[in-house]
Amino acid sequence: MKFKFITATINISMVDKVEQRLRKIAAPGLSVSKVQGYGAHKNFFQRDLMTTHARLQIYAPENRVAEIVDAIMDAGGTG
Repeated sequence: MKFKFITATINISMVDKVEQRLRKIAAPGLSVSKVQGYGAHKNFFQRDLMTTHARLQIYAPENRVAEIVDAIMDAGGTG
C-alpha cells in the first residue's frame, strides 16, 4: 500500500471545523502546527505583515487522498 503526504495551510479559525470533518470521514490522523507568513495579499494596515495560520499534515493511503483533500477544502475554505 502506498502512502501520500498531504499538507495544507488554512486559516487558524477553521481548524476545529476541518478536524471535525476529517473525523467524520475517518481520516487516518492529523498533525496541526501554527505557522506565520504572508502571501500576495498582504494586510498593509497592519504593522506586522506576518499572519498566523495553521498547517495540517496527514499521511494517508493513496486511494484516500482525493477524499481527504476535498474534505479539507470544503471545511476549511474561506473564499
